[in-house]
Amino acid sequence: MRNKFFIIKLLILILGVQIGAQDNSKKLETYHSKFDSLWSKNIYVQSNSENGKWMVFSEVYDLKPPKITLLNVQDLTNWDISDSYMHAFSSNSQYFASLSQDSTLLIQNLNNHHQVRLEKVIKFHFDKKDHIIALSKRGNQNSLLLFDGTTNQTNEIENVKDYFINPQKDTWVTLSQSENQEELTRYSIHERENNSVFISNSENIAGCVWNDSGNAMGCFLKQKESNSILLCQNNQTRILTDAEINRHFKDFSISDKKLEISEDGKKVFFFRSLKTNPDKKTKEKDMEVWDTSDPWIFPQMNEFNSYERKFFLTLWQTETKNVSPITDSIFSSYQLNKNHEIALVYNKLDYEPQYKYFPESDIYLLHLSSGKKEKIIEKQSVHPGLISISPSGNFIAYFSDHHWWLYDVRKKKKKNLTSELPFPFSQEEFDLPFGSPGWIEDEKYLIVYDQYDIWLLDTGNNTHKKRTNGRSSKMKYRINRDVDRHDSKYLSLLSESTGVSYNPKSRKIILDRTGHDLKTGISIWDKNEIVDLVYGSALTEDLTLSSNQSLLIYKKSKFNLPPSLHSIDLSNHKTKELYQSNPGLLQFDLGKHVFYHYKESDNNELEGLIFFPSNYNPQKKYPMIVKIYEAVNTFDMRYMSPTIYEGTGFNLVNYLTNGYFVLMPTIKYEKGNPAKSSLLYVENAVKKALKTYPVDPKKVGLIGHSYGGYQATYIATKSDMFATAVAGAPVTDLGIYYLDISWDFKREQIWRIENKQFRMGKSYFEAKKQYNENSALQSIEELKTPLLLWAGKEDGNVNWTQSVHLFMAMKRLNKEGKLLLFNNEPHSVDKLENQKDLSEEVMSWFNHYLK
Repeated sequence: MRNKFFIIKLLILILGVQIGAQDNSKKLETYHSKFDSLWSKNIYVQSNSENGKWMVFSEVYDLKPPKITLLNVQDLTNWDISDSYMHAFSSNSQYFASLSQDSTLLIQNLNNHHQVRLEKVIKFHFDKKDHIIALSKRGNQNSLLLFDGTTNQTNEIENVKDYFINPQKDTWVTLSQSENQEELTRYSIHERENNSVFISNSENIAGCVWNDSGNAMGCFLKQKESNSILLCQNNQTRILTDAEINRHFKDFSISDKKLEISEDGKKVFFFRSLKTNPDKKTKEKDMEVWDTSDPWIFPQMNEFNSYERKFFLTLWQTETKNVSPITDSIFSSYQLNKNHEIALVYNKLDYEPQYKYFPESDIYLLHLSSGKKEKIIEKQSVHPGLISISPSGNFIAYFSDHHWWLYDVRKKKKKNLTSELPFPFSQEEFDLPFGSPGWIEDEKYLIVYDQYDIWLLDTGNNTHKKRTNGRSSKMKYRINRDVDRHDSKYLSLLSESTGVSYNPKSRKIILDRTGHDLKTGISIWDKNEIVDLVYGSALTEDLTLSSNQSLLIYKKSKFNLPPSLHSIDLSNHKTKELYQSNPGLLQFDLGKHVFYHYKESDNNELEGLIFFPSNYNPQKKYPMIVKIYEAVNTFDMRYMSPTIYEGTGFNLVNYLTNGYFVLMPTIKYEKGNPAKSSLLYVENAVKKALKTYPVDPKKVGLIGHSYGGYQATYIATKSDMFATAVAGAPVTDLGIYYLDISWDFKREQIWRIENKQFRMGKSYFEAKKQYNENSALQSIEELKTPLLLWAGKEDGNVNWTQSVHLFMAMKRLNKEGKLLLFNNEPHSVDKLENQKDLSEEVMSWFNHYLK
């Protein structure tokens, strides 16, 4: 009877959610963990049609497969397509196709909902005329299927091994195979006849790629002991052989690692590598040689030699038939745009060892036509985002010594772009810029960020424009990158920081807004105007913009508000809710929060978050958990469905619905004293909370993971404010950690401690006293707080022996505590069963000491 009553009650809650959601005076229900299995974890927008009328999104769960939905944005009708793993809309938005796990391709007319199924499909594309091109398994061979949705007719081309469609979707090339040969055949929607492009009698054709303009395609021609490169363009073919490579580079051959072609088809980029004798197998030694004279430790040096020093980027200029090196054994790193006439090359080992994650190097400008190099920047950090090549390659922007600089390639001159501006463009602690998303398309301006605003820095003179006005209200504006996440060309440019450009006169630019109180929203930069669209306490993210720029879709969520999807009609700025996940959760009290202000020792005001327990009663005293890391940010406000499946063992809503306050303070750090700083600011935050809210001062707990775990262990040894503490994957001794290796990153930990998160500023050998004074293990005798430690035994970031060392000290000194070690788990716990065990252990621990 209890189960039956539970089900009936739950159905009433879920079905009645719309009424409840509209009635703000209605008392919310008390949540119970028995409901946990009902909720999804999150939803994600996958794609939308070009006209913005249709979209696909997925909803993910802990214990069951994701649900994938095709949704009509206008009337909200939807189809469950969860069995599909690949889908696409036609360019005219009339058709939708999805490929299921059983290899069935479902093609649906979105106007009349007529459906057609093609069986045994391996992959598919829409062409420019919205016909389906599909590769299908037919017995022992593949066939190409051409489906016309207008006539519902399917044509078949037999013996097709694969096909390659160009980015414009107006031309594709098939790779067919017979007993003794392979053939490339070209098809075009503009021509009735197909054309044979190339026939190979001895080589295997592989790795075919198109250039961005779709007028040239390149492939590797592979034989047992050699490779060649085939270029097909304008009904002509050119071949670069290994023999030709040998004439330019003795003992080198063409590698099949990567192939790229410029938009005009005149430049082909590939990698060459030293020849290997297939008959001579080299046995790998079990012995590693670590030499103190090497610039890097063995794991990093080995990786470097196995990749950057094994494969060298090479240019084939197809019209002049010239083959020239871009990288070599000295200048083995590069940054380039395949459509430019220049490249940047550098040697990562120039100034090593520096004990920084990203080295500093001298940057050389390489002229591709002549092969000449000239040094343009000295000792420049190669941290991603600090060097940017303009869209046409006329300028190099770089960040150095707290400022943005510009190098003019044609004039061979550099200048400081930000020295005369009144605001800083770098973060205070680490001399990293707030960022530069790219350029205005005509290269007149470089776009950069200060702490709050977007600036346009003129490349021709020293003028500038501030496009937003966020500083006065502490509102941060940034160009949104989600909307272009499906654009392969944009992603390629972004990864190399080469030529990412924007043009607000022809294409709307979507902006993210974040307030100092962690409220978020969306604005739009249209021509010369910035228009604010939405803003509120919920997080706005996962944005997609229709190709015709008519409709913007975004996700909205908060720690106590399950994700929902919304649209904005950009013609009138009207918003509409499209989908609400977990509607049943809206009927429950999942807690609330306030933005929390407290004073530091020098009276400057800091900001944090305090979350109230559900069913809050101001007349009652509550236990409180203090969760620490560094500064609070929007990540702390993210939605987490009530669940015991969490990788760090802590779920915010679980604790709020179990009667806990949760405090998340902001911590400011004094260089050389990270742990001491955390003690000071955490205690100040707790003192203010105890004065302001009904928290039982004898029932305050502390929790942290990773860097937060490091701080938690230290605070536990020094403070008498906490009844108990939990630390996951903590660093417990800075001296030992300083000499440890991050196996995940194949780096020593020195860089992290001296220059980054641990902020020590000096080496261990220069400041042993400070290192010891900021380590929990070195003050373990003072520990009076019961301490729960946990770690994964495959943690390649913080060695799990850090937890063992502290535990053994606690055991020897008869301190109260426990250690949980998880086999085959990394820095956070991945396996669901282990996540459950960890979450239950942590909750039980806190309940024991705080309730």
